[in-house]
Amino acid sequence: MSTTPLRAHLLRATHAWLSENGHTPYVQVLVDRFVQVPPEYVRDGSIVLNISWDSTNKLQLGDQWIEFQARFNGQVRHIMFPVDHVVSLFSKETQEGYQAMTGDEFIAIRDGQYQLPQEKEREEGDKKQHPTPTSTAGESVAQTPNARKPTFTRVK
Repeated sequence: MSTTPLRAHLLRATHAWLSENGHTPYVQVLVDRFVQVPPEYVRDGSIVLNISWDSTNKLQLGDQWIEFQARFNGQVRHIMFPVDHVVSLFSKETQEGYQAMTGDEFIAIRDGQYQLPQEKEREEGDKKQHPTPTSTAGESVAQTPNARKPTFTRVK
């Protein structure tokens, strides 16, 4: 049985709540190689975007990706980013909203350690086929400290 990712569901619910109550939904996105936004508008590694129905075209708040078209300086641009890159979704008017990203996730993305969900699934499949070597005592062999990758915690 497949379930809708909680973060995607909460983002859609927050967007709906903001829109229904007359607020302008803004999203802050952490930018890396997986994020397609106009680079000239990125500040300090993130971008804030108006994702109201009036300001976007073809807005899709999907389970893995958010995408839409928007005008920047009169030019239509296609915007696309992983749901996992949303720092927060909030009201322009009141700043109320949903803080989507944890500190560990923020650091992992900023350090270039983020993997798309498909890549993670492939890597986990490889681990099942090639398990981590163990010592004779049955304990996992320690890896070098630099090989440590922060993990993303998801509630299912």
